[in-house]
Parts: sequence; structure tokens; C-alpha cells
Amino acid sequence: MKRGDEARSMIQSAGLKVTAERVALLEALLASPAPASSKDLLEATRGLDRTTVYRSLETFVRAGLARKVNVGHRHAHFEAAVGEEHHHLICTSCGKIADVALCPDPEDVRRVLRSAKAFASIESHSLEFHGTCAACAARSK
Repeated sequence: MKRGDEARSMIQSAGLKVTAERVALLEALLASPAPASSKDLLEATRGLDRTTVYRSLETFVRAGLARKVNVGHRHAHFEAAVGEEHHHLICTSCGKIADVALCPDPEDVRRVLRSAKAFASIESHSLEFHGTCAACAARSK
């Protein structure tokens, strides 16, 4: 299936109106090898205006098509919500992001909830590791 067809199908399956702008934005998310900032996505979807990108990203997050990722910058990053759940390793020097196929055990999540007496449920979680990538570490030697 071509990426455009995949994006169109995902949007339709989420019960959203399929527009050329949404297809282009979801294609850009699907093509991105790492979580992308809205600025990255604006560049990847030349011709879409900023408001459309921001609104569509929030719509995608609410519909479960995208995840908002906190990589420790002053702005959000986004990734397509496809594949296995994963977390991220972020270089504090250059900002490089790598996926980490590690997720807390469901019992760990239940333990967190039990320890937080003021909360009734956990809908989602995010886990980011911050460190130095090999290239930055080699440069600093």
C-alpha cells in the first residue's frame, strides 16, 4: 500500500474527514524516522499553513493517529501512532532521537497508580531517556 493510501485509510478509519492537507501531514509523520516538531512538519508539507498543521496534529493526537512526544525541548514533537509502543533516547548535546523498544510492565504501571492515591486511572505514559549519543561523546574526548 502506498503511503498516501495508508494515510487516507488511517484517517478514514479514525472517523475523520479525509482532506488533502490531513493526508499530506499524516504522510509526513509516517515518513519521519524520528519524532518531528511542527516546524519540521511545516517544512515537509510545504504549502500547508501553520494553523492547519497545528490543528490537524491535535486532531490526530485526539483520534489516536499521532502521539505527542516530549523530548525535552521547548516545543512538542509528534510521531505517527503505528507499530509497537516505544519510548525515546535523546542526546542532550545534538538533539538526536532514537527509539527504545522498552516499555514498563503493566504491573509497574498498576504499582504507580496504587502509589498515587489522588489518581483513579492512567490513560497513557511517556518515558524518555536523556544522555549523550556516541558521536557527541567522541567529539568531546
